[in-house]
Amino acid sequence: MRCHVAGRSCVIRLLVLVMLIFFEPARGAESTLSELAAVLQSGGDAAVGALEEVQKRATEDPVAANIAGLAYYNGFGAPIDKARAVALWRQSSDQGNSAARMNLAEHYWNLGDEPTACEFYVDAASDSIRTADRPGGNVEAARALTRSVRC
Repeated sequence: MRCHVAGRSCVIRLLVLVMLIFFEPARGAESTLSELAAVLQSGGDAAVGALEEVQKRATEDPVAANIAGLAYYNGFGAPIDKARAVALWRQSSDQGNSAARMNLAEHYWNLGDEPTACEFYVDAASDSIRTADRPGGNVEAARALTRSVRC
């Protein structure tokens, strides 16, 4: 597995992908986003096809947009394109995805833009607290709250 991001932010992004694998509802016969995320992490030619499938879903599915952002940010299935990753995370965030807000917060924190990062940390923490009763919600809430303490 390749990881081009230095430090803890890469680990956090990989943890988000793992969380998606365990907490995504089943979708029937088509490949689930969890399966596609796993293929993206494994790399190789299959990752390119998996990213294409995730991108098709990204326009209507905020989880897919978040996964596509992670793929572009880390170079899974495509060359690293942080601008595209941020655009996908913003799209996902605008659709209510708190994991995308966490990714944006980490991105801006790593750039040294603490005010913008803090906005996303606090938004992600608020969202995660509101949705803590769903699977994985308590994990997201704890993670977001821990990060928002930086602010």
